[in-house]
Amino acid sequence: MDWKSVAEKIVQDDQNKWDRKVSGQELRISPEGALELSNDSTDTYSLSEVATSQMCQKLEIPVKYYRRLPDVMKATVGNYG
Repeated sequence: MDWKSVAEKIVQDDQNKWDRKVSGQELRISPEGALELSNDSTDTYSLSEVATSQMCQKLEIPVKYYRRLPDVMKATVGNYG
């Protein structure tokens, strides 16, 4: 693969990514274990391994413990924090 192909792949990959800034009070974990906005939005987001680690670190939840929980318990533990 040449550098031009690599650059095109990077641009293509970046087009599928975006950021959204919201306050922590607007976020909650759904009963399905996904991250969602607490307003009436139907937007849900699955958390990557890195995002899960960052969330657990911020909420002071042991990551290994959180990952082993069923989704309903993830919602209970995550939303309590």
